Amino acid sequence: MFSIEKKYIQDFFYRWVQGSEKTLFAIKFNLVKGVLRYRASLRWDDRAKQYTIIDDAGCKVVFPRKERLKKYKDGANARLDVIENEYMAGEVPLVDGDIVIDVGANVGEFSKALRRRAKIRVLAVEPDELEVEALKINMEGIDHEVYGVALWSESCYKEFYPGNETGDSSLFQSREDIQPLRVECRTLDEILSNSRVVESWETIKLMKLETEGAEPEVLLGAKRTLERVQFVSADVGAERGINKESTLLEVESILRDQGFEPIGFSLPRAVMLFRNRKV
Repeated sequence: MFSIEKKYIQDFFYRWVQGSEKTLFAIKFNLVKGVLRYRASLRWDDRAKQYTIIDDAGCKVVFPRKERLKKYKDGANARLDVIENEYMAGEVPLVDGDIVIDVGANVGEFSKALRRRAKIRVLAVEPDELEVEALKINMEGIDHEVYGVALWSESCYKEFYPGNETGDSSLFQSREDIQPLRVECRTLDEILSNSRVVESWETIKLMKLETEGAEPEVLLGAKRTLERVQFVSADVGAERGINKESTLLEVESILRDQGFEPIGFSLPRAVMLFRNRKV
């Protein structure tokens, strides 16, 4: 009975917090975070239009949407652990100066997680404007470039279906109620040819790929880049379009043709880790 009553109280206060926005949302959360069993504090920056979660160890992550708060129940550092484990990045040896390409970077948690192990250089790509602003802040202290575009198999303009309240933004429509935006699409090969962070002769240690179903098209626009990538960690879950199709077979086929072999698979996110046999 006690556990049921405690759950009811937590649900009540969580709804009370969620009914507010911005500064008031942060104030309410900080008042009841103990009841909600969160191990972090929250603040709202009205100038940057971003929330910042700060855990007891001082680790912090910036994000624009209050719906994301639930990901940080155990603190910012614990959230970074989850991201690193989901993409099996611990299987990739990192040293200072290594290059990481973060495709579908969102607010940059993946790069922040890896930065704890080595002074990496990061090229991050994220099409959503609000997430890009948070990404730039979270990349402070990292040698990086941020591109606020979508990736595709060719340079063009396409309809983009935003859904970052749930982390589901995509170039493929996943729900009937989403209003699309017109966004610029570029190929990764084109971006790399003009990069400040990545020289044309350098090996790329790791490419993380998460584009809500557009993974095959991104890889088709990155064939020159893939020739010098050592590891690819790709989300191949059932996220493509209304029918929620998996991209596993297409991604594996493209990467095998490029000389990669699968070396790991992780659930529940459905991530495959590949190693380039030629690099």
